[in-house]
Amino acid sequence: MTAAGETALRVQVWFGEYTIADYIETPALAARYAEAMSTRFPSLRITVTPLPAADQISTPTARLWT
Repeated sequence: MTAAGETALRVQVWFGEYTIADYIETPALAARYAEAMSTRFPSLRITVTPLPAADQISTPTARLWT
């Protein structure tokens, strides 16, 4: 999850035309994940794209469960 006002990035790992992994996180963690996936799956295509503001999830300010 991202903090309010922080841009999220979507990292996707592709096997041909199929997405086999989809990860949304802050830029620092997304870059770390993309690097790990490129090491683990060197022959697969990995894309990193900004997530549209409407699709971003912000960190809740109140606890949602007990």
